[in-house]
Amino acid sequence: MRSIGVHSGRYRAARFTALIVAFAAGAQANPSLSIQVEGECPTQVELVAALAAKGFEQTGERGRSSHVVTSRSGLADAVLQLADHSGETLLERRFSSQDCHALAEAMAVVVESHFVEVGVLKQPTRIETQSQRATENVDQLSQPTQLLQMATTAAIPIKPPAKAPLPATANTPIGAVSPTSADSRSTTLFRGFAGIGPKIELPKTVLNSEFELGGGVDSTRVPIATEFVVASSWPTISGARPDRVWRWASQGLLRFGVPWAGDLCYRPWVGVGVAVARLRELDLQAATAKLTASPIAGAGLDMSWPIGRGWLGRVDVGCLVLGRRDAYHVNPTGEIGLGPRVTCSVMFGVARGGRSFAP
Repeated sequence: MRSIGVHSGRYRAARFTALIVAFAAGAQANPSLSIQVEGECPTQVELVAALAAKGFEQTGERGRSSHVVTSRSGLADAVLQLADHSGETLLERRFSSQDCHALAEAMAVVVESHFVEVGVLKQPTRIETQSQRATENVDQLSQPTQLLQMATTAAIPIKPPAKAPLPATANTPIGAVSPTSADSRSTTLFRGFAGIGPKIELPKTVLNSEFELGGGVDSTRVPIATEFVVASSWPTISGARPDRVWRWASQGLLRFGVPWAGDLCYRPWVGVGVAVARLRELDLQAATAKLTASPIAGAGLDMSWPIGRGWLGRVDVGCLVLGRRDAYHVNPTGEIGLGPRVTCSVMFGVARGGRSFAP
């Protein structure tokens, strides 16, 4: 009877201890978040859904939440900021991606990772078979890396964590996987643009209109933009009878620009290329068309700003100097329809792709 009483007492103590542990585990709820989104990528709905999938409680009022998650998106970049209820910034990270849904998931991973590191969230404990564990190991090594590699800079912890980071194990949750910095890799982004606007030809002060079409390459490692632009103007007629000359000019220009960030994205540029003009005398019978070419060089400035998801408005101002002025030769020593020496234009258009060079 004594032995039975001892075992019964131990059983009741074990049950009481288990109830205490279960109550403490249930009482440790995820932090409540107030979510603020400024911009269109990701949207409020996408970020709320991504954080909800991680188990975070979301409150509509900032004063009722324990933490505030803020997302600010620019031309093609998004900044995530995590602050506590007092407004002190705990974490800040910049992302670069055109996939808004993936951006929201990556932000949720970063928020979850922070709370795991400071010990607010615990690693899930599960009983798994060996084959299930091997399958999840592969998923956990690929999915977090793909999401977190969109970050253009490493996380900037403003406030030191309360506890040392947990070691990465096979059962480490997605948010606890250390990201690979994107600064260790160079990413090339392509963009295209088109524009139309007025053009003035000097020294004869001829006003014309021009259309441009081009493409460029931006690098996330080196702040230099390279682009190739093809432009063509409407045909013009110069001179008077009997020396009228019809002229149609086009040009190809390779440009190099240095971006500057702000409310607008500025890109001063310099370029070199070739100008080609097709000339025809209008008052001579059986006059043949002639093709001339001249080297050109110039400089200018283009500005862009967001007008929609993935689309940018664009203004391009520039001047070009022709190496030699084209003309229609009517005899070995005579020439008519002398072309311009300098052309200046203002192009209004749209662009797509590339990246914003936000600081």
